[in-house]
Amino acid sequence: LNKYFEVYAYSPVRGQFAAIFMDVTAWKKAEKSLQENHAKLEMQVQQRTAELQDTMLSLADERKRFHEMLNALPAYVILLTADYHVSFANHYFEKRFGKSGGKRCYEYLFGRTEPCETCETYTVLKTGKPHHWEWNGPDGCIYDISDFLFTDIDGSKLILEMGIDITEQIQAQKALHATFRYARSLIEASLDPLVTINAEGKITDVNEATERVTGCRREQLVGTDFSDYFSEPQKAREGYEQVFSEGSVTDYPLTIRHRDGRRTDVLYNATIYKNEAGEVQGVFAAARDITAQKQAWQYARSLIEASLDPLVTINA
Repeated sequence: LNKYFEVYAYSPVRGQFAAIFMDVTAWKKAEKSLQENHAKLEMQVQQRTAELQDTMLSLADERKRFHEMLNALPAYVILLTADYHVSFANHYFEKRFGKSGGKRCYEYLFGRTEPCETCETYTVLKTGKPHHWEWNGPDGCIYDISDFLFTDIDGSKLILEMGIDITEQIQAQKALHATFRYARSLIEASLDPLVTINAEGKITDVNEATERVTGCRREQLVGTDFSDYFSEPQKAREGYEQVFSEGSVTDYPLTIRHRDGRRTDVLYNATIYKNEAGEVQGVFAAARDITAQKQAWQYARSLIEASLDPLVTINA
């Protein structure tokens, strides 16, 4: 009948027996299905366990490689918990500040009993966004800090902080600014008009003497055409083009026009200047006011012409 039966047989009277047949097909099929499902489940568990083991090994390898990468960085990297403990610090950090020994960051870095008032590390926990700032470390160095939210494999929130030592960079910038201020003071101390010009003939910088001789402020001059401030613009243009082609000019005569109409006769001396790569960046030009000299020569010439006596000049 293609069915399963559970049979009970007994003998009520000698020579006779009775039998009870109970149809257990449904139960048998359910049992068989249960066994098959159990076998499948057990196989799936075994497969998943193997996968998890492989995953854990892979995660362990990944974590190891990740730590090796962090330890190789020329910057410090730490992972901080919400309660100020250091869960990881790379070699760079430990070399600079030592091991935490289970202490909170403010305890072993600064010997404090409470978090630092000026610390910005934990800003990311409040905003949920990356945070960038500068930190004066206890080692006397200045660090460029970047903080990020980091989720560990167990789901806990950590702060990933990277700090790059920018002390030398800051010192170099200060030295550069000091050099710039010194150079600027020398330029401004000059009584002669000084100007820098780019390859397009545009003014890139001037000193106060240039402002006085043109009647224009620095912000009005910068970005305008150098040749626009002379009585002979084309001659002025040919002058700075000659500097770019030959490298310099000496005693190049021009007449500067003041905005009120006054004119100043000058002799320009100019040379190109280059960047560290040796590329020409522009022209540095200095103008020597020869108005008084020219007036003196004209006066002397008028005296000579006015004389009734024969006059002659003889060279060496």
